[in-house]
Amino acid sequence: MSCGKCNTCGRWMEPCPRCKGRGIYDGYSCKHCKGIGCICPKHGGYTGSSGGGCFVTTAVMLATGKADDCKELNTFRVFRDNWLIKQEGGKDEIAAYYLVAPMIVDAINKEDNSSEIYHDLWEKDLQMCYQFILEQKYERARKLYSELIIRLRLAYLSDN
Repeated sequence: MSCGKCNTCGRWMEPCPRCKGRGIYDGYSCKHCKGIGCICPKHGGYTGSSGGGCFVTTAVMLATGKADDCKELNTFRVFRDNWLIKQEGGKDEIAAYYLVAPMIVDAINKEDNSSEIYHDLWEKDLQMCYQFILEQKYERARKLYSELIIRLRLAYLSDN
């Protein structure tokens, strides 16, 4: 796994020693690094940003021919900004996502079949998340999306 720079001090972050950069410890999201697999050596923990957009979802929608302001993306954004951010651990979850999601998209974009990968992500995962949001089954949408990001991180950012 490659780690980005700390948004607080600008130092390169390092793989978390507890989960060994996987973001998962004892089958759950690592509490030391908040599930991203990286920590700042100066601060001793995760420091990330809470700005940015829906990187993975945006890439999927663009690959399926949708615009950046399509109803699906706007639905995900409203879910994030009006519900998820207000939940316990929601801000940390969003910040962790913003750190790994651009790297996931970059890795997928390097694949010869990236368009197929994005279409599969919509068909197999994001369409269900979208439906859960529309049905106001927010916890189910959160769980499914979180599991998707963990799977993508392990598939595209893991050294294994």
